[in-house]
Amino acid sequence: MNFWETLLIATIPAIITGVISYILGARQREKSKAELMVIRSAKHFLEHKKFTDRSFKTLKKYLGGWDNDEDGLRRILVSAGAVRVYREDKGDEEWWYLLSRAAERIQNKKQKRLNKKA
Repeated sequence: MNFWETLLIATIPAIITGVISYILGARQREKSKAELMVIRSAKHFLEHKKFTDRSFKTLKKYLGGWDNDEDGLRRILVSAGAVRVYREDKGDEEWWYLLSRAAERIQNKKQKRLNKKA
């Protein structure tokens, strides 16, 4: 075999591998972009001025597409920095809040208790 035949034989698999890697990388980037958008949407609902907590039912309804993958939505919420709690005042229903708003949440609870006593 001469130099050109060897070069051609080595180049063909390299080109095929490069094309396959590019296609798979593009798919992965699209998937990551979609996941980031879902995380941003979840944060949007959890950053509401008035409500620090949101029920899982509400998040599932407004984020949509999670009817068959509730655990997938829970992973997204955790990725967004949310924490799950079960609220006794709502019949042990699953609620979520942003960890970054924990102090605000505690303050709101204290204020509600003071308002009930008054």
